[in-house]
Amino acid sequence: MRDNFGVPSEQRTNVTVTSSPAHIGDIDRVVTTQGASWGTTVTLTAHGENHAPLANVRVTGLWSNGTVGECFTSTDGRCAVQRGGLPKQTRTLSFSVTSMWGAAGYRPERNHDPDGDSNGTTIVVTR
Repeated sequence: MRDNFGVPSEQRTNVTVTSSPAHIGDIDRVVTTQGASWGTTVTLTAHGENHAPLANVRVTGLWSNGTVGECFTSTDGRCAVQRGGLPKQTRTLSFSVTSMWGAAGYRPERNHDPDGDSNGTTIVVTR
């Protein structure tokens, strides 16, 4: 950019970008019956350092049957992973959070669940 006299001008500013360490602030489950099978939706809420919801965080976890589940949080910090087509013989299935990306770091030791239906990291779903 040049000023009125044709002299180049430049302005520099240092910017520090920080993001909050992430943790799981809630895990909930819903069970659905699908004819001869069943399924579940697990809803997760990502929180920052001050327990504010975190948007645009990728939450990854592992179902107890070995499949991976992944979702991206919306502006309210929530996202959902689903598992369907489970045979009726399968009585329980669990989902455990393994990582969170898009924040300053995942702090699993801070995971919690205010309604107590999980330990903050793993939730068990019973048909």
